[in-house]
Amino acid sequence: MGIFNASSPKAEALQLLDPVSPPYEAVRGYVRDEQTTLEISKKIMTMKEETSVITDGDGVPVVMVRGPAFWINHFKTVYDPSGTVPLFKMRNKKASLQRLFICEDERGTELFRIQRKWKLLNIKLHATIPSTVGDTPTLELMGNKRGFSAEIRDVHSGALVATVAHSYWRKDMVLKNKEAYFANVAAGVDLAVIVALCLTWDRCKEDDRAASSGGGGD
Repeated sequence: MGIFNASSPKAEALQLLDPVSPPYEAVRGYVRDEQTTLEISKKIMTMKEETSVITDGDGVPVVMVRGPAFWINHFKTVYDPSGTVPLFKMRNKKASLQRLFICEDERGTELFRIQRKWKLLNIKLHATIPSTVGDTPTLELMGNKRGFSAEIRDVHSGALVATVAHSYWRKDMVLKNKEAYFANVAAGVDLAVIVALCLTWDRCKEDDRAASSGGGGD
């Protein structure tokens, strides 16, 4: 289940990413004009609703994520840092052959969607913002099934816009029953969308583990 680090990337030289212009924005207010590191952590095992606070490299809360331990349609809800204003719900679309989350606001308006694409050896996800003009903005996450690392690129330009790394086992995280990812995100890229991509990648890894053990995903 999962997410990030034994040696914090804040102590390491991070890869510099070119700013994205025009910005890739689905949720208003979550695009920054500087490169940002996100720490996304969660419980390794839980039997109740989980709340996680996603922070930037300075420890400042960016969003809060809540979700039930067991679900059918409603996977996660992403809130503002205070946890009082919902930004979007990640609704599972059961009719899809591949894992598909519709990310919609409180009025049911689709902000973006994340869909798994078929790939033999890796997990491939597309995050797409609905558009009526020109190319549909799409980010592609390509991550290994073991969950150690992933890259996120703009589908149309091929530009690298984010890198994601799973943490190594770290004593303080293990004692708290937690694991984490660090996402290094280019300026101009919606941080809320990157969080949703990481949550979906993590969910797909769980799907694959369940399938390989003879179980089924939600």
